[in-house]
This record gives sequence, structure tokens and C-alpha cells, in this order.
Amino acid sequence: MNSNKLEIDTENIQSEIQLSDKYIAGKIEKKSNNFNKVRKYRELDVMNVIFCILVVLIHVSSVAVTNLPVNSAVFPIIYFPWRLSMISIQGFIFLSGMKLIFSFQNRKFIYSRYIIGRIKKIVIPYIVCTVIYYIYFVYIGYFPFKIIDLLKYISDGSISAQFYFVFIIMQFYLLAPLFLKIAEKAKKSSYIFSIISVIISFIITQAWVIFLPKLSSAIPYMPLGKFFIGNLVFFYSGCIVAANYEKLRYFALK
Repeated sequence: MNSNKLEIDTENIQSEIQLSDKYIAGKIEKKSNNFNKVRKYRELDVMNVIFCILVVLIHVSSVAVTNLPVNSAVFPIIYFPWRLSMISIQGFIFLSGMKLIFSFQNRKFIYSRYIIGRIKKIVIPYIVCTVIYYIYFVYIGYFPFKIIDLLKYISDGSISAQFYFVFIIMQFYLLAPLFLKIAEKAKKSSYIFSIISVIISFIITQAWVIFLPKLSSAIPYMPLGKFFIGNLVFFYSGCIVAANYEKLRYFALK
């Protein structure tokens, strides 16, 4: 009787130990996954901060670049950092591509929910900012209030230069399923697919930039300068880097 009881107690203890081990292992794995996720987003946050600083540098130094004589000794000292800072816009587009892929690596992509989220976070704030800009310009007498003009500024983003970014990035978000599908293929394929596809995106982007003046002349009523193809290589490269992120990190730390 005691022997049977001892065997039962031993089995119960072993069972509890196994359950405890599984619980601890699950916790460790969860913490590890969370750590990796935080680490990835910390890197993106650092890059966001750098690009934000570059944008500030562009605006701070623009007055000097515009007003200083080209042959002055100070001009090249200000001009070259100002010129290099222009990469910040393309940098933000690149990071947007990375974030898209990272966001849906481990969760289901629902297009309607995704677009609604983009509208709430990007389109609505954009409309609010455009209205504020318009009211301010009317207030200082820059132009009279006309509802048709306000709707035009909302539709084309021409009330202030920086709003063109909203139009470009929203086009990429509308094409999110395509980029996600290509990134999934890149993740499962060899580096050759990723390299060749990035080269193709570069060729498409460059061809668009080269032929844009002629296209704009032929179709003057279309804001072709805000078409996503002009920045395709940057967003697409971000998607490809995110798709191959673990491989690239392995080789970088090797």
C-alpha cells in the first residue's frame, strides 16, 4: 500500500516538474521573442531620430544656403551637410517599408483594417493640419477664404511642400499586399532574388525620374511628381531588408 502510494507521489512530482519546466521554458521563449521585437524597434527608433535631426538641419540651414554668396568661404561648409541631409526623406520611406514587413511577420494581414488604421493615423491628421494651415494663411491675408480652394489644397497637398510625403506614403500603403507577398517570397528565396528585384526597382525609379519632365509636360493636370514610382526603390529596399533581416544580422555579427 505504501509502495503504491510512493509510486503515485513520485509520478505526481515528476509530472509537476515537467509542467514547471514547460512553463519556465515558455516564459523564457516569450521573453526572448519580446527582447528581439524590442531590439528591432529600438533600431528603427534610432534611425527615425537621426532622420528627424537631418530634417531639422535642412530647415535650419536653408536660409543660409539661400542667402549666402556661392563664392564665400562659409557656403560649402553649410551647403554640403545641407545637401547630404536631403537623404532623410528617402530614409523615412525606407523605414516605412521595413516597418510594414516587421508589423505583419507574426500576425495576419487584414487589408481593410490596415487601411482604416492608416486613414486614422495619417490621412485625418493631414486633413486637420491642412485646414489649420489654410485658416492661418487666410488670417494673415495671404489669400481670401474659398471652400473650393481649401478642398483643392486637401486633394493635392500643395498648401505646404512637406505634405507631398503623405501622398507618396499612402500610395505605398495601398499597395501593401503586393509588397508583403514579394517580401515573403524574398524571405524564402536566395539572395539572388532579393538583389535582382532591388536592381529592377532601382531601374524603374531612375527611368521614372528621367522621363518625368516629359510626362509632366504631356499631362500637366496630373501631379506626377507625387507618384510613388519616384521613390519605389527606397520603400522596396526597406521591405527586402526587413524580409532578410535575420540573415543580414547574422552575417553582420559573424
